[in-house]
Amino acid sequence: MAKFKLNPGEKLIGEGWMAFRHKQGLGYQQESTKIHVTDQRIFCDHMMGLVFMDVAMSEIRGFTTGKVMLAVPLVTIYDKDDTPYMFADLRAKKLAGWLRDAGVPELE
Repeated sequence: MAKFKLNPGEKLIGEGWMAFRHKQGLGYQQESTKIHVTDQRIFCDHMMGLVFMDVAMSEIRGFTTGKVMLAVPLVTIYDKDDTPYMFADLRAKKLAGWLRDAGVPELE
């Protein structure tokens, strides 16, 4: 079971519960997760211990913002391989702020 811990010298920028959205079959499934944004990485785990994201800031290409179903805020984080990590949640605006504070570029 994974548990988030700060590494020595690592600074927490923001953390909170978010709905992680991932492709499943022809559609998407959402999981209740906790995301942690630090000055060194982004870590996202499920309350059952599954890790959905543990990516160093040096491997993050950027993020985009949008909406799902015309109303729910969406933040998609892309790594250097263009793997999308999607978070669709009313609190996603906070996540976008944490990413900006961490120096992650907003993509167009």
